[in-house]
Amino acid sequence: MTGDVREAITGVAGVSTVHVMIITPVIFFIMKRRALRRGRLRPSTMTSAPS
Repeated sequence: MTGDVREAITGVAGVSTVHVMIITPVIFFIMKRRALRRGRLRPSTMTSAPS
């Protein structure tokens, strides 16, 4: 029974890691692109810091 619980926890942690590393950035990219296209967000005007 202990092995089953450990396997279930490891499986959940694996899915969570994949979500944070891959799915979340993709969702933010899509939201940003959509906002830029609809005019709700302007491209950044910041320039690189002087040397």
